[in-house]
Amino acid sequence: MLLLRILKRNLQRRFNRYVIVILFAIIAFILLGRDKGRSSHTRPRGGSVKLRNYEKDLLEDDFDIPQHTTVKRPPYHRGSSGRSHGLAAHIFREDGLLEVNMYGRHPIFDLISRAERSWNEKVGRQSTSLADAVREYKKRYQRDPPMGFGDWYVIYRDLEPFWGMSPSDVRALQIRSESEPGTFTLSNGRSGFRQVRVVEFSLAIPNELEVLESRSELQINVLKNISRWLPPFRATFNYHDTPRVFIGRDLKSEAVNAAAVQEYIDISRLQDTRSLGWDTICPTSSPLRRYSSESSGPDLNDLHVKRPKTFIYNHLRSMNPCLHPTHIHLNGQFLNFRKGPLSKQQYYPCFSMSSTTMHADILTVAPENWVGEGELGLDPPWDEKLYETLYWRGSTTGMRNADPLPWRLSQRMRLVKFANEQDGTYEVLPSSDPNAAIGSALGVDVGRLNQRMMNVSFFGKPSQCEPDVCELVDKEYTFSAAKESWNEANKHKYILDGNGWSARFKRLMTTNALVLKATICPEWFSERIMPWVHYVPVKMDLTDLYDIMVFFRGESSVSIRHDELAKKIGLAGKDWSNAYWRREDQTAYMFRLLLEWARILSPDRDCMAFAFSEFEDLDDK
Repeated sequence: MLLLRILKRNLQRRFNRYVIVILFAIIAFILLGRDKGRSSHTRPRGGSVKLRNYEKDLLEDDFDIPQHTTVKRPPYHRGSSGRSHGLAAHIFREDGLLEVNMYGRHPIFDLISRAERSWNEKVGRQSTSLADAVREYKKRYQRDPPMGFGDWYVIYRDLEPFWGMSPSDVRALQIRSESEPGTFTLSNGRSGFRQVRVVEFSLAIPNELEVLESRSELQINVLKNISRWLPPFRATFNYHDTPRVFIGRDLKSEAVNAAAVQEYIDISRLQDTRSLGWDTICPTSSPLRRYSSESSGPDLNDLHVKRPKTFIYNHLRSMNPCLHPTHIHLNGQFLNFRKGPLSKQQYYPCFSMSSTTMHADILTVAPENWVGEGELGLDPPWDEKLYETLYWRGSTTGMRNADPLPWRLSQRMRLVKFANEQDGTYEVLPSSDPNAAIGSALGVDVGRLNQRMMNVSFFGKPSQCEPDVCELVDKEYTFSAAKESWNEANKHKYILDGNGWSARFKRLMTTNALVLKATICPEWFSERIMPWVHYVPVKMDLTDLYDIMVFFRGESSVSIRHDELAKKIGLAGKDWSNAYWRREDQTAYMFRLLLEWARILSPDRDCMAFAFSEFEDLDDK
């Protein structure tokens, strides 16, 4: 009888594998057939940028392009530096920033042309078959892809440390995570392949039940159409906006290195109770290791007069505090913790809508930011928009505004103060001819810049603050009477998005405006969108914001308008949103993430692998 039960179980496993692979093949054939007459683009291989020194194991800038998506290839200027124009080249630094050379042309010309060329190269570097995708996965991760694998996204770096732990240890950590306050746990049962539901939850405070119910329901809705094909899993989700999990660099490296040679670490080391500190999350040679987190933070005036000027060319690397130490003083994600994570923090699996390069949360989609085109309000075409100012409205959130925390340094406080200053001058880069050197920066009256280019304020009343601080905020910062409608926001050509993960980025990207984005938070789509092609990245310290606006908006004494370039990026962003951020794209991301997670939890990880060799002729049919 025991032998029969074992045989029956093995046959069932084999049957499930066949069913899933055949299902993926059918879907692939349908999508390929649908798109043959519409698009010649196929899926790219997941190439990676080679980084040197301390960057080797930091964020890469890979992304994948769905095979069924029509990709628009914008024209681009020849050359990403000024050299093709007989001018000096700017410096593209390893920390993701372009360093301006005053003897080169305006850097935004080069940033746009370089990004467009990179996007086109990514589109051209696509896997042409399922076999290519499987080979690419094996090449990078030295293991077979998960059962059910038919497409490939770069979502594995969040999960990689768990491959260096035994399945039983990971399951123990999973059980531990389910009691963490502020979480809910989803599962599809012991045998899997059934509807996903909430099986555990733990409130941080009693009045958060509505938030828990709303966000768990949204995640379940993302999975409802594919839950029947998911193997057994349990996954604990953080229902708060902010990430929560940390792991020291040494332990993370040990786990990842163990995974590379298919060995396991001793997870008792994960329970180390020593205070971490931000620097211990970074490689030993990174700038943050040489930076004193004991300082009170940078002088904001010094940041804005610092030379040479810099702009973002690689947004993911520019988000990393390991490479940009002042980030820990300029965003509430870090300011709330002052010197670093609390000593009670321990490593465990936690799925979160938001993360940073310093956190170890497993990144998921944020389904509440979904909107369709019919939910955008009245959105005039670019040429019919009334205002050329940069628009932002928001609340005083982002961190706990209370003394002795340095709340004035938080991202939103700095933005509103900066965009409403009236005194002083600011040096901005001149721009006219793309074949001419920019020369020296020119001083412009700050009050004039803000009046002509900024429409930025808080709305309503101060919130998330103690009474005495609320009173100070109300006096020191600009507030509008009430939150304005989407119709009002849509009258502006330029819209700023930023803080943590964004609940409104999808809506903004689907409009006819140009979106500027300032953030330290990678999101689930970050690897498949291109800054300077689909949106304009803004530095965390905001020191590039005036230069960006002067370039596109124009300023009579400094720069001509480059309205056509702004319009091109804005409309390319809208096309991207409609092609790459559909409901099915969110579902596909979560499907692949949970397939990989289910395999990590499985006692027999090899059994959960994708058996491509049995169907190697599928692409030829």
